[in-house]
Amino acid sequence: ADDPSCAILYILLRASQAFAAQRGHAPGFADADVESDMPALRLCVAEQLKRLGLNGERPCPVSDDWVAEYCRWGGAETHNIASVLGGVAAQEAIKAVTRQYVPLNNTFLFNGSNGVTAVYEL
Repeated sequence: ADDPSCAILYILLRASQAFAAQRGHAPGFADADVESDMPALRLCVAEQLKRLGLNGERPCPVSDDWVAEYCRWGGAETHNIASVLGGVAAQEAIKAVTRQYVPLNNTFLFNGSNGVTAVYEL
């Protein structure tokens, strides 16, 4: 079974894109903005959940702790995560070019905090 943290990260990534489109910067980009960006990111999360049809009666899968941590992160791109994703992209390119193996289907997510991956057909 897939780790639910990957789905939560996907929702946060989509919400972050919407946030950046509205405000011109990633959530928590400046240390002074971390606290003030959290409510706006929560609204973007709610909007993404609605778009995905996940705004039902169940509790929101994206807790305030996830939103706070995402804002604290501030859109940083660390070299170790970039190297892992670069390796996965290279592997998938080789699969596509050689046609020997089946490439990943649709959306690949990597949670660098605990080393979990997931593939979703969206």
